[in-house]
Amino acid sequence: MSRILLVVSLSLLMLAACSNGDDELRTTSTDTTSNPSATPTQTVVPTATVSATSGIEGQVLLGPTCPVERQGMPCEEPYKATIVVWDAARSQRVLVFDSDDEGRFREGLLPGEYYIEPQGDQQGLPRPEPQTVMVPANTFVSLTLRYDTGIR
Repeated sequence: MSRILLVVSLSLLMLAACSNGDDELRTTSTDTTSNPSATPTQTVVPTATVSATSGIEGQVLLGPTCPVERQGMPCEEPYKATIVVWDAARSQRVLVFDSDDEGRFREGLLPGEYYIEPQGDQQGLPRPEPQTVMVPANTFVSLTLRYDTGIR
């Protein structure tokens, strides 16, 4: 028994070592719990990884953070958020990621058009502002994603 476990473990390690990690496949499944007669399907969505040559990068900002904006005094601050990236038709979720504590992000995507949907709070504020972006080949598109606090 222990010999079989050793062989299986070594085989898995060898397979993992053979992977170069350049490409990643993400899968999504069809939920059949609400419709038992539905046939489960699986869609493979290719996404780029850290070594990607195209994608999106930028910062998430929260604002306004003061009731009166004054020249030279910023009324926005970095915001940590969860972002969902959809295909242009908004029918296929491509990627979900979190910005860092300074609101910064850099995510590889294949060239194409995407709908960027920052995730909001259940209570409505701060309110995220989604946007559409075209990612060309060999380019990281710079984005500023904003959340509106409602302060006026």
